[in-house]
Amino acid sequence: MKGRYILTGLLLLLLFTAAVSQTLHDEDIVEDLPSSFDIVVAGSGLPALTAALQASLLGAEVMLLNHQDLRDEFFPPLGGRFVAFAPEEEEEGEGEELPEGNRQLLYSIMEASPGIQTALLADLLLEGRDTLEWLSRETGLSFPFDPEDPHHSYAPPFRNPEALLTGMEGALAPRLAAEIPGGKPLEINVSAAGQVEGVRYQDASGREHTVTTRSVILAPGGYLGHRDFMEAHSLEAASLPLKVREAGISGTAYELTRPFRVLLANPERVYMPLFLYPREVPIREGDFVNLSQGDWFTGQGEEVTSEAVEALTAGEDALQKFVLSRQGELLLVYPEGREWELPGLVYAGSIRDLVEITDIPQDRLEEIAARRPLPYYIGWVAPVPLYSLGGIATDARGRVLGATGALPGFYALGEAAGGLHGQGVYPGLPLTEALVMGRRVGREAALYSRR
Repeated sequence: MKGRYILTGLLLLLLFTAAVSQTLHDEDIVEDLPSSFDIVVAGSGLPALTAALQASLLGAEVMLLNHQDLRDEFFPPLGGRFVAFAPEEEEEGEGEELPEGNRQLLYSIMEASPGIQTALLADLLLEGRDTLEWLSRETGLSFPFDPEDPHHSYAPPFRNPEALLTGMEGALAPRLAAEIPGGKPLEINVSAAGQVEGVRYQDASGREHTVTTRSVILAPGGYLGHRDFMEAHSLEAASLPLKVREAGISGTAYELTRPFRVLLANPERVYMPLFLYPREVPIREGDFVNLSQGDWFTGQGEEVTSEAVEALTAGEDALQKFVLSRQGELLLVYPEGREWELPGLVYAGSIRDLVEITDIPQDRLEEIAARRPLPYYIGWVAPVPLYSLGGIATDARGRVLGATGALPGFYALGEAAGGLHGQGVYPGLPLTEALVMGRRVGREAALYSRR
């Protein structure tokens, strides 16, 4: 028995020693890092990785603060394709008006997103193919365009975001000066002259560190600067408590650029299309006639069909506000024989089925079934915060705008940045923006930091 206690004690000692050794090792990784970098990139999504890759290829020493919470997530219906001008049409239209195909693409995007910055949009579309060719060379991934649709690429990596991110990470890893898994930016120090001086960040263990740097690239995913909105509708998507300290003034990055909101088309709007689950396809106005054929219920079984039909009649914005007012999710029920024509819904042939697939109390379900005989086809309608249309004020080069113009060395990307989108999002454009602006900002930051 005594030997067993000794053996147990030795095992516990070994485990404790290993844990301490691992902790010390993790601390050493951070403590042994240089105290200065050319560029600090905050983010782990496509904009951040693209910017970091381009800057590293140009010789900049890049630190990547890579935390899962900083990842840009893009939803397959909008993130599954990339949009760009057709190159042969660019050549034909050189020095003249855009040729027909490219012009129609530009008009389609402008129609889908009124208020979009047309000049910046045209630049992104012109740089699109070159960006994909560059990315293909560096990652080994393929991004073909369909010959029958020369303006859109439905490349396999765009259908599988994890494969694209893995390819990007593989190309970037050997070129980084440092990577901090679980690292979050806490504060960006900006001098009284408006120049970036350093970053205070938190590592995965919760310890804080400060490094000096000439450039910071913020690409922490969506909704930075939309905390009030997102906390009201999606706690998980609420913005990070990132601060910028500028000449003794501290606040969120968005708050410090709030006086320059006039530079943005729609600085506080989050694009929240309505989705019909489990189909997971945005509801469009053409679907309204089908939606009106169903019966609408709250999660507790309260029928709200008449209010829903009134909102449908008033248009997409009214429908979104109506769904949000009902805590963001409504049950849509199509009794058998009703003309619903919306595939992918869940079939419920009994009260037991209804209990399993809804949160509605059984007694309420029995009341509903008494008025509307089973079976049903059921779906959920909910607005999804898909893309932030505003954020930190930036210019066409991705530079953050301050009181006297662009702040040298301070950049924002992706959904953290405002400056491109208007009222909506054209399918595929967020992906184009992420990659093209990511490469552009990486180049800008590298050139600035190496001066």
